Amino acid sequence: MTDEPIAGAMVHVGDVEGETDADGLFVAKGDSLSGPQSITAMADDYTTSTWVGANGANVTIPLGLQDPANVAVPQATLTGTIEGWAAVTAPPDRIKVAFIGASASQDDEDPGNDIVQPTGDLNLCIADACDWSLVSRAGQVALFAYIGNFDPTTETIEFTGFAYQTGVTVADGEDQSGFSLTIADAGDLVAADVSLPSPPSGTDVVDALVEVDLGADGRLLLPQTGDLIVPVPATSLFDGSSYSVLAVARTSAGDDGPQSIRIQRGVDVESASVPTFLPLPASFETDGATFSFTPVAGATVTTFEVTEADGTAWWNVAVFDDSVEVPLHDHLVFPDGSLTYRVSGIEIPGVDLEDFSLEAIEDGVGAMSADSVDFTN
Repeated sequence: MTDEPIAGAMVHVGDVEGETDADGLFVAKGDSLSGPQSITAMADDYTTSTWVGANGANVTIPLGLQDPANVAVPQATLTGTIEGWAAVTAPPDRIKVAFIGASASQDDEDPGNDIVQPTGDLNLCIADACDWSLVSRAGQVALFAYIGNFDPTTETIEFTGFAYQTGVTVADGEDQSGFSLTIADAGDLVAADVSLPSPPSGTDVVDALVEVDLGADGRLLLPQTGDLIVPVPATSLFDGSSYSVLAVARTSAGDDGPQSIRIQRGVDVESASVPTFLPLPASFETDGATFSFTPVAGATVTTFEVTEADGTAWWNVAVFDDSVEVPLHDHLVFPDGSLTYRVSGIEIPGVDLEDFSLEAIEDGVGAMSADSVDFTN
């Protein structure tokens, strides 16, 4: 998804329909267009999007690419080392290691955040060898490394250090070399202490991540639970940075299964407490023609999506009123076979659903929960 306008998109506002112009604009006129409306926008190669109960004179509906995997992601290969790596030591019978990466962008939907590395998911320095290589998204990024040691007997890793370089500009297809990451002093690392709530019914694992907002450089996501706990760099290392905590309740099914997420922004990670999770969606079902649900307690809006098993998205719906079912749009035809209906409840404290920007929605989400059911078309 980009911020570029889409020309020639079909827009349905209530019973009025038309196409967007070169600026991505469609002006709907009619006596019936008073009060909340159901608005649907559709375009070739994009996921159809419907907003139910939209109540505003000016509405901007984002359309995501239906199959982002087929889109070329702007990227380049970066290579370098870690300054002072030779002086880093590991305890006896352990091997020093470092995992190198590039910061994610601020956009959760950016495919540049999910680039598959030629070496798999890991870019490594092992023992005395530290000539790393990674494929980074284009744009402004920060490079980082988690530094630690590997125990070959137990096959476990302990991370104790952090290295970084900020303000790196990456242009699509323009590889760069000669980077040298700076190892942070021990006094510039923070020990995170995060109190987590119990998982809601239907989940059984709670994970925590510290997000370091780096402004134009994007953000770092630092795991704090499970087998991968990494040091948190002090915000003093990055101009204007701040911390958030993401708590994720899930099952062994991971992102495809039920999950509930709570976000705490602007926290002190040395003593952070995460509030209770939203409960999972319940009592939702579909026959492929009507999509019904019970709103999640505490949620501001309900959303749902319909996807194929390979992740191809066919329909995104956001419900802004008290509707509890949405009929399939007349102009939308699903492919035959198995599809997934995934319902989400989203908590957005303080939002005015009659007057908001997409940026305010994205920046204001405090919690969300989701679950899904498969159906056959």
